[in-house]
Amino acid sequence: MKKSGFIFFLLFSTSLFSQNFLANPGFEDINKCEEYGAKCAPEAWFRIPPFDLTVTDKALRVPHNGKISELIVVENFYHPLARRVYLYTKILCPLLEGKDYQLSFFLNNFDRKEYLVEVLFSEEELIAGEKNPLNFKPNLEFTLEQEMSLNQTSGWRKVQSIYKATGKEKFLTIGYFSKKEIIASRKERNKKGDIVMLIDDIELIPLDKNEELCPEYLTQKEKLYDQDYRHTNKISVDQSPEERNEKTWNKNFFDKPIENDSIEKTETAEVLKPVFPNRDWNEKDTLVFEVPLVAFRFDDIQIKNEFQNKLDSFALQIQYLNPEKIQYLGHTDNMGSIEYNQKLSEKRATAVQNYLNRYVFFKNTFSEVIGKGELAPKADNKTFEGRQLNRRVEIIIFKNKDNFSSQ
Repeated sequence: MKKSGFIFFLLFSTSLFSQNFLANPGFEDINKCEEYGAKCAPEAWFRIPPFDLTVTDKALRVPHNGKISELIVVENFYHPLARRVYLYTKILCPLLEGKDYQLSFFLNNFDRKEYLVEVLFSEEELIAGEKNPLNFKPNLEFTLEQEMSLNQTSGWRKVQSIYKATGKEKFLTIGYFSKKEIIASRKERNKKGDIVMLIDDIELIPLDKNEELCPEYLTQKEKLYDQDYRHTNKISVDQSPEERNEKTWNKNFFDKPIENDSIEKTETAEVLKPVFPNRDWNEKDTLVFEVPLVAFRFDDIQIKNEFQNKLDSFALQIQYLNPEKIQYLGHTDNMGSIEYNQKLSEKRATAVQNYLNRYVFFKNTFSEVIGKGELAPKADNKTFEGRQLNRRVEIIIFKNKDNFSSQ
């Protein structure tokens, strides 16, 4: 039967979020992210991959209730399977084995004829950068059949399903887990090729009215709110700052240095020495850092949007080093004339410089741009993959002013 107007049906007379086992269900509480020192992600919720999507499709981010909603990317037209974005959180109370729980949320699929959103309950956390969601089989799926209400004016629809617990559930992840790609028309995707769906007011409640919230409910919620990393790979929601320093994957991010007057100078220097992925200060006290995955499409000087967060992360690492000078080296492949590639490499390096100069630290540090053109390839220009690697910008950090020299 075709739905018309506003259809509303409620199976259970529970008040919104009254026994909700999920924190920040309406995404109204916003976290001040450690990486940016700014509010940019919902408290208690995390993304895979951990990219900042706060401003993505901002014009479309009309909430079902309150001031904000969250989104997932179920598919990317240009990069199927690889560019999906998942949303997950830790469940605040243990689910009891054999008990039924109702999971419901409001979904906006922008009036697409068909949609599919899946939910995974898991004992292990799908840590961004370590766990691939495609290797997991979801427990619930939400389609037209799970719709409980539809507001045709706003496009928001309530979906609902029942889940029987195994007693091992700790995390809840929302997204699209199938290895079958979604095909969408041009109207159904944004300019980046993303097929986006909005999520709001998510609720996980026990159907047994006698089951109450666990004693550790507030403690677990506070721990989730205290986790301020939102855009760094391989960060577990359960890791405290002290525990993170002991992990080998600490090389993928940089914590602010901790001042300790009781440490000897030599020890302090070693403690505060930043560690970059596969990079170390060399004997000339310079650091050559190729910004990971910041590449340029053919004949383009713009930094790809999906890699700008990596530049932000890099900026936060460098500002604690207090270098004397910074150098930007632009490189191209060998497609086109030598003269053209020379100018193109300079423009690309300038684009990176301009982006980082949004930070006061970079703007106030002496820097220069050098275009290398096609003269310093790092891979074979005869292959497509090689040419992609050659379109890059290297950043030279000069730790000691006396060691500065042109490259």
